[in-house]
Amino acid sequence: MWVLNKINPPDETDLMQRSKRVPMNKLERKKYLKEWSRVLIPLIFIYIFFTILRDYRDSFTAEIFAEIKDAKLWWITQSELYISMIILAVLGGFIFLKNHFKALIWVHIPMITGFILVIACTWFFSQGRIPGILWFIIAGMGVSGYIPFNCILVDRLIALINHPANAGFIMYLLDSCAYAGTILILFFKEWSGLEISPLNFFMNLCYILGWSGILLVTASLLIVFKKFSI
Repeated sequence: MWVLNKINPPDETDLMQRSKRVPMNKLERKKYLKEWSRVLIPLIFIYIFFTILRDYRDSFTAEIFAEIKDAKLWWITQSELYISMIILAVLGGFIFLKNHFKALIWVHIPMITGFILVIACTWFFSQGRIPGILWFIIAGMGVSGYIPFNCILVDRLIALINHPANAGFIMYLLDSCAYAGTILILFFKEWSGLEISPLNFFMNLCYILGWSGILLVTASLLIVFKKFSI
């Protein structure tokens, strides 16, 4: 907190590169959503899908590993460290990409790659071609596709739109929808009456949300390209 308090406020260069960030009242938020809903709606659902996969994987790790039976839970702590380092290196590279339009286009790559990883590793695991621990680790890397939203996508989108706004409002919108999606999925699992194990339920989620996510990322990419390309 002490270090954060020492950060200088945005100067003229920052405002030119990033646009002004301001509080938004109720009418301004409604107007913003109405004007940019075509861009935001696919991104909201992409974020919902990633959050559902991430939360289910994290919440039912012990139950999933009990079914895998060929791995130890402590392996996860080490694997998550390596995953975090890889993701940090990839996302850190975006600092060198100054053009907001190009950054917004390229940020779709980690997202669609994440969904592809989730689908591919789940299929290989279901066919017995990779062990359960490797499937769980790769799936974890795949669901990390939500991270660009927090540190790149929202910031660059606001700058590209160049309309007074703030990241807090958009992230609140994304998170509220995403956690509502997680709750609905858990309600469905517990109350639908389906006799399905936590492992198989997660694998089905990987297929359904993975393929749906690929379609949404593709649609979002086309919308962004059409909306902002010059």
